[in-house]
This record gives sequence, C-alpha cells and structure tokens, in this order.
Amino acid sequence: MSGLSVRWLESQKGTLKETTIVKYSSILKNHILPEYGNRYVNDLTDDEIRLWIEGLTLPGQGRESISPKSANAVASVLRLIFRYARAYCNASAPELLDIQMKQEKNRIEILSHSEQDALKKYLMDNLNLSNLGILSTLYTGIRLGELCELRWGCIHAGDCLLDVHATMSRINTDDPLHKTKIVITPPKSACSIRMIPIPADLLSLMASMRRPDDGFFLTGEIGRA
Repeated sequence: MSGLSVRWLESQKGTLKETTIVKYSSILKNHILPEYGNRYVNDLTDDEIRLWIEGLTLPGQGRESISPKSANAVASVLRLIFRYARAYCNASAPELLDIQMKQEKNRIEILSHSEQDALKKYLMDNLNLSNLGILSTLYTGIRLGELCELRWGCIHAGDCLLDVHATMSRINTDDPLHKTKIVITPPKSACSIRMIPIPADLLSLMASMRRPDDGFFLTGEIGRA
C-alpha cells in the first residue's frame, strides 16, 4: 500500500489544488499508512476496512478518536487509491461503496440582535483595520479566508460592491525551517466568485480608512497579509 499510495498522490498533483494535496498527504501520513502501509492492496477487504474506519471514531490505545467527518475523509482517500489501483495496477482492490459514517448536525450558534449591536458599537468605537474586517463579515457574510486575501482594490466604492474571487489559507510543508506557508487560490466553487453589495454605513467606514489598491484589506500593506 505504501508505494501504491505514493504513486497515486503523485498522479493527482497536476489536477488538484495544493491545499487538497496537503490534506490527502496528511490523511495518508496520520491514518492510512500507519495501518496499511505494509499490506498488499489485494489482501484487503471491505469488511476489514469498514471495521477500521468505524474504530477511528472511538478512543483507542495510543491515539485519540476522530470525528465522523474526518473518518469519512479517510474512507474517501482510500476509495480514490483503490480506484487508481484497479484502473492502473490491475489490482482487485475493495470498492468501499457503503462505508459512510453518520454525522450529527451541529447546532449553529448566532449572535442575538442585542449582541450584534453591542459588538458593532465596540468595533466602531475602537476602529482599526482588524475591527473593520470583523464589521465586514457582519455586514457582508464574507468568509475568513476570503477576507484575509481581500485587497483594497476589490472594493468598488462607485458601485457599492465587494469583489470576491480568491481565498487565503495556511498549509503544512515538508520544509523543516518553514513548517507552514500561505497560499492564495481561487475559491472551491465557481459560485463563491461573486460580487457582494456593501451597505452604505460600511462603505463610509471603508472610505475613511482607505489604503492603496494593492494593499491587503486587513493590514493595508502591499505583499504582506
């Protein structure tokens, strides 16, 4: 499984985003290879893997449990590896068609109107670029990664619109001197590329703190988020 997994991951690097490759690599390193790295794919069965995936959500010796969502991600990566093995290695790998851990829907907590008013008052009384960013999430619903990547040039004051077309994230690297790095990529879906209306109150605050178009919204600095 170890060599097969490496070949599969290498085959994906030309088609998948770097953030996805890093995620898959982490799943291989932390879960799949410690368990199956020394096994032959032809020797694995659906039942064996199903029991193992289910066990990942339970505390075990020397390891912590993972969430059903994370367990499903592990199963998804195994599914992709096995599909590659059947297509390119003539292997009789398991299909894992019916392995899906049930996920409980978490209750989303939202701020009450009075809490929102109190937060807005504090942010406006202590206005800086960071607090303006928090206000922007309240008024527009922009996501954190999108806000971190946002440049002042994406604010079209004349049209009262916010241009969202990229996101920022921090990923792990294999470099011992720089264990993580920042990457800027298009959003996960085309629907996330959008123009968001800017309310007049927020636009006025943005105008009062305007920075160069190339500057990041949260810092005002060019080339430094």
